[in-house]
Amino acid sequence: MKFKNEWNQLKQTEYNGSFSFNGTATDWRSAVSSHFETCTIKRPHYGVYVVIQKSTGSIIYIGKSGTMCQDGSFKPQDLQKRLVNREKGQSRKYVFGQRVVDYGELLIEYVILKSKSLIPGYLEARLLQAYYDDYKKLPIDNASL
Repeated sequence: MKFKNEWNQLKQTEYNGSFSFNGTATDWRSAVSSHFETCTIKRPHYGVYVVIQKSTGSIIYIGKSGTMCQDGSFKPQDLQKRLVNREKGQSRKYVFGQRVVDYGELLIEYVILKSKSLIPGYLEARLLQAYYDDYKKLPIDNASL
């Protein structure tokens, strides 16, 4: 499985973490904020993340945080902001609440890059390619590439 190998390799070489969300104990924004309050890595956090249906291990979405500008700097949206900002005009609270309704409890795994030597968009594309190689389609909530 190419995706699993790519993802595990990234997790071995970069900072990584995860948290679960089931929508019952707290809302999405609070879940993200409380998780990253315990993160010892100084912000901003740029990298890639994967949303997984916890009960089956199925990949629902592959995303990135950190758009690199021509001069090598990043736009201001890091991982924590990316996870709580709007998606396709809808609040992330609604989007992730709907994902819980559709898929049950979610596991969000992420990799935070240790340096600027890797571009988040490149890593996202590598992960999507590996997923495509395995399944001949994109994850269900990755509408297009």
